[in-house]
Amino acid sequence: MLTFTPLEKPVSDIQATLNERGSRYGSFADQGRIEQNIKRAMQDSPNWEALPDDSKSALEMIATKVSRILKGDPEYDDSWRDIAGYAALIVNRLAA
Repeated sequence: MLTFTPLEKPVSDIQATLNERGSRYGSFADQGRIEQNIKRAMQDSPNWEALPDDSKSALEMIATKVSRILKGDPEYDDSWRDIAGYAALIVNRLAA
């Protein structure tokens, strides 16, 4: 039976997660470059400063998901669902 010291198992679990994400989304550095370029374009637009914080956060999360689609697996439906979910949060607030 394998036993782990308190730090070995969490590190092993983290590495397994990183390996899975890397196989789905590709290099974190490449995906991060795409994500930051999208975010810079959003922040450089005329309405950015006037947006409420939740709108900014939703757009930033959407940028993350878009960058994962562009760099990684574009057929992974979870990324598309997340985009719809973040947009729905703002639509729900606007409709309230």
